[in-house]
Amino acid sequence: MKNKLTIGVFSEMLSECNGTAEAVRRLVIGLGKAGHTVHVFAPGNGVAGKPNVSFHQAAHVINFRMSREPEFYLSIPFIRYVVNNYGYYKDLDVVHAATPMTVGALGLDISKLHGIPKVITHHSPLQYYAGDYFPVIGKAFAFYAWKYERLFYNRFHVRHVPTLSKKQLVLRYKIKEPIFALTNGILDEYFRKTHDARSEVLEHYKIPLDKKIMLYAGRHGPEKNIESIVRALRAVKDKGIDAHLISAGGGPHITRLQAYARELGVHENVTFTGWIKHGWQRKVYDAADVSLLYNDIEAQGLVLLEAMAQGTPCIGKNSFGIKDVIVHGKTGFLANDEDRFVQHIATVLTNTALQEELGRNALAEVSRTHKMSNVIPVWERVYRHMINVALPEDYVKTPVDKVLEHWRAFCAKEPLLKM
Repeated sequence: MKNKLTIGVFSEMLSECNGTAEAVRRLVIGLGKAGHTVHVFAPGNGVAGKPNVSFHQAAHVINFRMSREPEFYLSIPFIRYVVNNYGYYKDLDVVHAATPMTVGALGLDISKLHGIPKVITHHSPLQYYAGDYFPVIGKAFAFYAWKYERLFYNRFHVRHVPTLSKKQLVLRYKIKEPIFALTNGILDEYFRKTHDARSEVLEHYKIPLDKKIMLYAGRHGPEKNIESIVRALRAVKDKGIDAHLISAGGGPHITRLQAYARELGVHENVTFTGWIKHGWQRKVYDAADVSLLYNDIEAQGLVLLEAMAQGTPCIGKNSFGIKDVIVHGKTGFLANDEDRFVQHIATVLTNTALQEELGRNALAEVSRTHKMSNVIPVWERVYRHMINVALPEDYVKTPVDKVLEHWRAFCAKEPLLKM
């Protein structure tokens, strides 16, 4: 048995500023730090200079920009795929696809040709973005998106999702077991505290130090429903709470949100920061009194985990992905409607003792279950189970119920894994 593995990661997204790309980068960097050899196949390099990581844009011949926000390329890898004779591909121990488009298809075909165990992660449903971001063709494709995903994902040996509620969603659309849930995790550096970060952040954005800070962090797109957070700010201020919203991140929806804040009369109480770097982002999380997310579907909500790593309580919609991250009443609150959302925000902002307790619990929870240094060893054992058990079972066409039994037994031994 090899002590260290050679892993191929295939993704349409790697260098972009979105949750899928960030999750892939964290996995790749973590595996490389653990000493494994990682070959990454993607349109853009987001892991330059990382130890034990090789980036292969040469796997693609042509990249077409399909969308700027989110930035998305359709890659055509097939010429290199044929004439290269697969080169180093045959040395891979595991294929891990992160997207179901052409680059993921390259990984699927390589795994089939060389008899390599294959896993795919389901990050964001294609239907969720296609209609909003890809004119004409996207709206047409959105109608068939789940059918396409079902056809593609079911060709892998096993499927990974970040949360159990996400598993329930993909099962609804007939994506098959085995499907296991394992957090995407957050980098250990997000746990580093900076002295007097709150003062530094508020002074930088010219926000009075006595304000209560509500935070939205993430990409500003229509699917994020940030209007609900702007409405919550208005409602919280109507309750007499002197609050200010920091809306951190870039995206195509900022101009519309600025106009909406002006329409509601709270534009002077909202700061749109644009894209910010990770080190500064950590300070912004620390500066906030509460971090907010109120949309229908998240793969996991990495921004909530990052806020929790700075001891900031979170309040979110009781929806896919978000409800797996926030432990209601312990690390923050979940809301079924906007009225309850506002009530929870007001409660936390007016109760310092509660805010501090939720923050302590949030830090303890995310340290235990989401720190990347704890997640990577689990992935190592998943990959070895695929090599030693899943792939041989596939060769002899083991009945599905037996395959599931073995995966459930394996996951039962791993506290961070759930089926």
